[in-house]
Amino acid sequence: MAREVHNLARDERALRSQTVSIAKVEKDGVSSLYASGSGASLNPRQREKLEELGVPKENIFSGKKFKVFIDGERGIQTKLANHAERVIERNIPLDSEIKEFGISWSSKQKNEMCPNCKEHFGHSH
Repeated sequence: MAREVHNLARDERALRSQTVSIAKVEKDGVSSLYASGSGASLNPRQREKLEELGVPKENIFSGKKFKVFIDGERGIQTKLANHAERVIERNIPLDSEIKEFGISWSSKQKNEMCPNCKEHFGHSH
């Protein structure tokens, strides 16, 4: 699923630099899908595809209201905090648990986290 959405990046540069993550999240025994892109940014075609694939519109985290700014707009801490997986983690409902991620990372479209997110999340996802 994540790769299908990633393939709709606006251009080759975006495909190379973007990550798309879809998380299966559980709250009170009910599973839901949540999604975001790196920088909390997904283009309209990507958001539409996510909805077609079953991610509720309100569970798609894209736009400035889902970002955090730690050390300015382009600072390294801001960039790390706005990796797709972390955007999801920060914006899901309280008392929710991320069960798994589907990821499409960079031009190789790897289904794995970057080293920084692996460290942040540990090896459980």
